[in-house]
Amino acid sequence: MERQFGSWQTAWTRFDDTVRELVSRPTINSVCEVGAGSHPALPLDLVQELGLSYTLLDVSPEALAELPDGYVKVVGDITSSELAVDQRFDLVVSRFLAEHIADPEAFHRNVLELLVDGGVAFHFFTTFYAPPFIANRALPESVSRAMVELFQPDPEHRAPNEKYPAYYRWCRGPTRRQLERFQQIGYGVEAYHGFFGTPLYYTRLKPVQQLDEWLTATLLRHPVPLLTSFAQITLRKPSARSRPSLQREARPAALATDAR
Repeated sequence: MERQFGSWQTAWTRFDDTVRELVSRPTINSVCEVGAGSHPALPLDLVQELGLSYTLLDVSPEALAELPDGYVKVVGDITSSELAVDQRFDLVVSRFLAEHIADPEAFHRNVLELLVDGGVAFHFFTTFYAPPFIANRALPESVSRAMVELFQPDPEHRAPNEKYPAYYRWCRGPTRRQLERFQQIGYGVEAYHGFFGTPLYYTRLKPVQQLDEWLTATLLRHPVPLLTSFAQITLRKPSARSRPSLQREARPAALATDAR
């Protein structure tokens, strides 16, 4: 398993680059993005250029209705025992969804069920024990929203999870316990990347921001998996048996976008 650590500045770029590398593989023809709302990870023109079947699964029909018809749209709860999705996918992706899931085991079991044998899941989420996320879970929702507006006045630089209740269950860096959880469900863990730092929460608290930057630099030299702020994990559903897979011609590598 590949386990690496980086600073928060690299997390968004790495997510974009990894998704585009995955969908450029000849074995990836069908993709399901869970919880994308009205902001999918891949724009429709790129989906069409790569010839992908791209399904968006979300609990909000209103959010899905805002998107163009080139996407396949499915309204559903990824944690439901009655989730009904007929198609199986080569790749399932989520971005800043896992921390909002109250039943993480159901979430990851359902994702496993959505994958074909040998399929890949790739998740990007915030992790617990970073101070802003401890506060986000401990404080009432109305208070945490007010704090976000106070300390992050620029909406373009707010963290993407401020609008929804966050539980942070199974949202940790690459600890041994985390690895065991996914392995017990039936996944193989291919890569687990942790990222340190949350300075965007402290734009109006310069001394705290400087302390956070110092702590980030220290953790990059001496990583502590439990103290990450963000994480990305690549999981694979084992093949039931070895068999040749149908492959298309190699696609052109998709261009990575700038970090958001």
